[in-house]
Parts: sequence; C-alpha cells; structure tokens
Amino acid sequence: MRLPKQCTYCNKLIPANRKSSARYCSDACYYEAKKERSAKQYNSKQVFINRFREYEQILANFYPLYLKGQVITYDVLDQLQFDWGIANGELQDSKLCVWKVIGKYCYLINTDKTISIELCNNSNK
Repeated sequence: MRLPKQCTYCNKLIPANRKSSARYCSDACYYEAKKERSAKQYNSKQVFINRFREYEQILANFYPLYLKGQVITYDVLDQLQFDWGIANGELQDSKLCVWKVIGKYCYLINTDKTISIELCNNSNK
C-alpha cells in the first residue's frame, strides 16, 4: 500500500484510485494549476515584450536626432537603462560591423562609444 500524497494545488489527499504518479487530487485541480502556470508564463513573456518595445521606442526617439547629425553616445542610452543584450537579430554590413536589430531599428556601437542608428530592413546592411 502506498503512502497518501497531497494534491500540489489544493493540498487535499490524492485518492487511492488515481495513478501513483498523480500530483493532483482531481482533473479540476490539474486544470486550475495548468491555468495558473499558463498565466504565469504569459505574464513573463509580456514583461519581455514590453521591455523590447520600450527599447525600440528609445531608438525611435533618438533616430531623428541622429539623422540631424547629433552625436548619440553609449552613456546617454546607458543612463536610460538601455539593455544592450536585448535584440531580435543581428546584421553585418559591408565593413563587417555587426548591427543589433530591435524591431524596425538597427544600432551599432562604434569604437568611440557613439551610437549609429538606422531604420532596419535586411537589404540595407
């Protein structure tokens, strides 16, 4: 005879007629736990998507200034807590420089710690 186990979701005892590997006392508890896991996973993805959009918006705000010739430095974006690790791709230009892609913008950190920003489509690099 196996020792009684508690349901992972509601802490009630798991009935003896369920599989020995069962973690839930009923299908209803399994379903509720699954909904909670799905919601948690969705929310964690939303946090990333929102951060991604925030960084794309930062580049969008600086792009017109860059086009007018204003120098944008690494430090300025760093003060805005720009996450340099977030990107949805990379492109290499003809000079073998690697541009990071965030949404519809590409940026390049130059050797002098200035930032180049371009509208990004795969054909312009």
